[in-house]
Amino acid sequence: MSVVTSLLLASGLAVDSCVVALAQGIATTEHRMRRALVVGVVFGAFQGLMPLLGWFAGEPIARAFASLDHWVAFAVLGALGAKSIRDGLRSDVSGDGTASFSARWLIAGAFATSIDALAAGFALSIAHEPIATTAIAAAVITGVGSSVSFVAGSRFAVSHRRVAQFVAGLVLIGIGAHILYTHLSAH
Repeated sequence: MSVVTSLLLASGLAVDSCVVALAQGIATTEHRMRRALVVGVVFGAFQGLMPLLGWFAGEPIARAFASLDHWVAFAVLGALGAKSIRDGLRSDVSGDGTASFSARWLIAGAFATSIDALAAGFALSIAHEPIATTAIAAAVITGVGSSVSFVAGSRFAVSHRRVAQFVAGLVLIGIGAHILYTHLSAH
């Protein structure tokens, strides 16, 4: 696989993570560069490690997990989206910003958005393609993109935050539904 192909694959894998990080940036009213860096590191680590896991697990596990991966992504992204919508409908979204930024949210979001990276690793293993370049590129692109997206989300004015958070929730649910639809319609 060429470096360009690895970079394109890594960029495609990063998109969902960046959207989730943007939604969290909108939801969190207290923003610090440290939080943006933590988001980038966690999302980047998951996107870099999951294709390695998929590549080493290989074809037998790929077949077993393929029947469930889209349901897991749909459920987790749907739950994150529903929480974002609920928080957007609350009367006060300009609180201290600490309630919606948690380790649980961070791990759930990173896991849900990296399931496709696991599948990509499986596919590369089956095709006997090397994984190192793609895994490193996925980690770096996702890490930087997620940090930037988190900061961008924080730039929404408080007066627009409720609407933006509601829309972000719909987008997260839409991504989960798209993943589910894509997998179900392919089979």
